[in-house]
Amino acid sequence: MSSPPRQTSSHGNNTDSLTPKKKKQQLTGGSHANNPTAKGLVREIQAQLASRQGLLAEQREMILAQRASNTKLYSSIMDQLSAMDKQLDAQLAHVKQQRHQHDNYSRNVDKSLRQARATEARDAKRRKPAPPISAPPATSPLVLSTVSHGMAASSPATPSSSSATPVPPKWDVHKCGQFGHLSNLHRTVTLVGDGWNVVVATHPVDAFSVRVSWPATASGAVAVGFTREPNCWKIPVNNPPRSFPYHKTGWFVNVNQGTVSSCNDDEYAKDQSSRRWTFQTGEVLSAAFDFTRDEITFANEGNDDHGTIILDNVRSNALYPAVVSYDTGVQVEFVSM
Repeated sequence: MSSPPRQTSSHGNNTDSLTPKKKKQQLTGGSHANNPTAKGLVREIQAQLASRQGLLAEQREMILAQRASNTKLYSSIMDQLSAMDKQLDAQLAHVKQQRHQHDNYSRNVDKSLRQARATEARDAKRRKPAPPISAPPATSPLVLSTVSHGMAASSPATPSSSSATPVPPKWDVHKCGQFGHLSNLHRTVTLVGDGWNVVVATHPVDAFSVRVSWPATASGAVAVGFTREPNCWKIPVNNPPRSFPYHKTGWFVNVNQGTVSSCNDDEYAKDQSSRRWTFQTGEVLSAAFDFTRDEITFANEGNDDHGTIILDNVRSNALYPAVVSYDTGVQVEFVSM
């Protein structure tokens, strides 16, 4: 017994022919088309979704606006910092300039004060009347007063005290560098090592004579003269220099090289650099300070043919004999004038 033929439903064919959009509408709408509750719920969900989408859009706009504001604020802060840096740099440069001007002003004031004091002392020295010169008794021998070691003379030899016997200068053991050795009652100094060394006399004088000797191997300076800074001997002791500008402390003759050094802005030293002043080891150098004419005279007592050297514009009230040397074996001895 055969089964009846299967018939297809036209409704199934219509469903297959629907588009995806219509299928979705049929599934979502058709299922609750006749259900008011479902329809209301769908509308409520759609309204909430639209509201949230609007809120998200507003928040996105707020974030973008805040971001733009932050960017603008950051740019403004950076501009302000850059301007402040420029102002600080300008103020710092101005402060440095003012400090430099103040230092120059202080140096000029100190220099003016030193010059004024030296001028006042020199004028007072010139105005002081000289005591009458009295001849010593015929029976009394000439006695030179001496200064005990480490003590300064009561009154340096000056033109205003011509009646007093000048105190012979000696080398001061307390103003002798590390390479200096004193002998002969401190009238002789000998270098016992290589290195810059300064030795200063015990007290200022207006004139002195020294016998200067140095070995043939000596290559450094052997400078003898006057210094206005009795503590200059400390310079090579505290901070040994490779090149020692000793001329800044006074007026010197470099006997082994025949040159002159002056603290008056080096002008005389430059002018005399081409003039070689011949001086042999073992000869006697004399130095004299004329405070009335502000001059220092150096002379070679062993050879009159070499003449003398005169340094002018010497501004000082008290000058100390000094020797600056470098090589072992250099010897400088005070001798009678």
